[in-house]
Amino acid sequence: DVEPARLKGLPDDIVAGLPRTAAGKVRVGLDYPTYRQVMKQSPDAELRRELESKFNNQAADKNVPLLEEALALRHELASMRGYSSYADYAIEERMAKSPAKVWDFLRRLKSLLYDRAKGEMAQLLELKGKDEPGASELHNWDISYYADKLLKLRYDYDPEKVQEYFPVQTVVEGTLSIYQEVLGLRF
Repeated sequence: DVEPARLKGLPDDIVAGLPRTAAGKVRVGLDYPTYRQVMKQSPDAELRRELESKFNNQAADKNVPLLEEALALRHELASMRGYSSYADYAIEERMAKSPAKVWDFLRRLKSLLYDRAKGEMAQLLELKGKDEPGASELHNWDISYYADKLLKLRYDYDPEKVQEYFPVQTVVEGTLSIYQEVLGLRF
């Protein structure tokens, strides 16, 4: 729950759609549409940090034991089938055929993309420096906000305005029409 003033920068219709508490605060949910809007459009870095932490740790206390159990079962399955790891078992029938080939592919991909990504992150940090002089680090909760800001500054791109040209009904009908034609289905 946050004070309404902390939501400046968000579209009015988004803020108006959020529930209010009896104390007059706004309840910012962890549903993906709300989360994305806050991360992309809220200039309040502390709010973005708090929301990112809560979003990424949803049900962590319940999920960690489930993940540990799933990993143990996968390892047991691979061992029973004679594989040294679940990765070896799972990938054998796929195009890559081995975890080593996947790692090689990922290393090559990283080498191709690293310099470009580093340059883009430097641009985002430079933009952050205009808001926070002396900023020397770009945090995870900053990336969406400054990437969105860069799109608006560099390309005059505003997703809210683009949305006006794609009414939901038209998009849904068009998408279903394509599926009908390509897949031979009827909706």
